[in-house]
Amino acid sequence: MSTTPSQILNQAKLVLSKLEDMGMNDVQSTDTWQSRKNLLQLITGTVAQESNFEHRRQMGFPDITKPFQLSEPEREDLSGQGINPDRILAGAFGYVQFEVATARDFFINWRRLNQPSQYWDGLSRVWFGTEVPWFMPSAPMLAYFLQHHDQFALAMMRFRYQRVPDSLPPADDIEALAAYWKQFYNTEFGRGLTEEFVSNWNRYLEHLDLDWEKPPEDG
Repeated sequence: MSTTPSQILNQAKLVLSKLEDMGMNDVQSTDTWQSRKNLLQLITGTVAQESNFEHRRQMGFPDITKPFQLSEPEREDLSGQGINPDRILAGAFGYVQFEVATARDFFINWRRLNQPSQYWDGLSRVWFGTEVPWFMPSAPMLAYFLQHHDQFALAMMRFRYQRVPDSLPPADDIEALAAYWKQFYNTEFGRGLTEEFVSNWNRYLEHLDLDWEKPPEDG
């Protein structure tokens, strides 16, 4: 089932607000209101481009239905349906079209640096609703939550952009946001085009109010 742009917009506002409350507000700008707006536009524009607010799974790959390793009978059942069970963890997940290997890289580096700090604290608040001690999630758990937990997936996207050293483009400069997405998210190896980003922005988001005021909590 697809999700509306307005629903993702509200989820993104909630996630970004939670992360900001945890200290993640260094968005390369001294103008807080402006930096919030262009960050929100970048996040929602990326979702529009990557999935059209419709595809929770990369096309051509099977869904993941539980956050655990498949048992041997389950693997055999999938094979009997003509589905290669080894493809369950392949490809991209969620409206953010995030790969498990990229998500695992974040966790591995947090452990290597021995300082989960604001990243893990913020993510655990988004993921579980409270701060929990650091742990290394399994690949099936990451895949499942990327596909089925929109706030978790949006937070992972936020962390990916957080790693970019270049400043965010100005708010409302959609072509510049498209170029930023292409360079740092889709990359030169991806098939996405900046023209597609702009087209999807106009199709899904142009009519929405993308100013960021903290939304109410879930419920």
